Amino acid sequence: TFPPLAADLPAGAGWLRRGARLLGGAASPLFLLSLFYGQATDAIANQAELARRRYASDPRYAAYEQRTPLVVPTIASLGRLFGR
Repeated sequence: TFPPLAADLPAGAGWLRRGARLLGGAASPLFLLSLFYGQATDAIANQAELARRRYASDPRYAAYEQRTPLVVPTIASLGRLFGR
């Protein structure tokens, strides 16, 4: 991971070390979000298309796909989750 690599910076670079750790810590969730979004939108692999082909005849899957957000929950999906 990046933060341990930032620990090897020179002794007088405290602000640089903190900035590098902050940047590394912020980049990790953004990378995972982009990875999950790429997987959900078939940019990385065609998993969604394979699932559509496999469950195309099941109306419950079509309803699930329609109401489930890709990565980040929407206000509507949170409302359904909490029964509002």
